[in-house]
Amino acid sequence: MCARRPAKLTRLAGGPAHRICPKDEAERELAAAEAIGVKPIFTIEPGLYFIPMLLDELRAKPAAKRVNWPVVARFTQYGGIRIEDNVYVTRDGVVNLTRDAFAAAEAK
Repeated sequence: MCARRPAKLTRLAGGPAHRICPKDEAERELAAAEAIGVKPIFTIEPGLYFIPMLLDELRAKPAAKRVNWPVVARFTQYGGIRIEDNVYVTRDGVVNLTRDAFAAAEAK
């Protein structure tokens, strides 16, 4: 398992959700240099994850004193949360397909 997998906020919809850990700097740069084509649809995936292995590492660092550990303990059981939106990029801006779909469903 790669503890420090480079995380992205977005990816092209239909593309791989997670990459294998890059072996070196060249692979990291290649993974970050995806070209944007015409009218792409992206999946925006902000998330907050509670990974015990990384939390244990953090506990040993000076930054641990800035963490609200009781709150972390309450949420660790859930693993984390990710909010996912699909957006369509146009010349004039962005259309949030996910929010539009929910709004249409709620209007019915």
